[in-house]
Amino acid sequence: MVDYKEILRLSHNGYSLRQIAASTGHSHHTVKNVLELAEKYCIYRTDCHN
Repeated sequence: MVDYKEILRLSHNGYSLRQIAASTGHSHHTVKNVLELAEKYCIYRTDCHN
């Protein structure tokens, strides 16, 4: 199961895709997909306006 919160947390803390993948045990493709969806839906960001 993908730990979305952990991926977002690590990304927010400046980790690279591959560092996040290694830390969470998911492929960098999965990490990239999660971060792209978070960007698309404005999740876990402070500069988004709904």
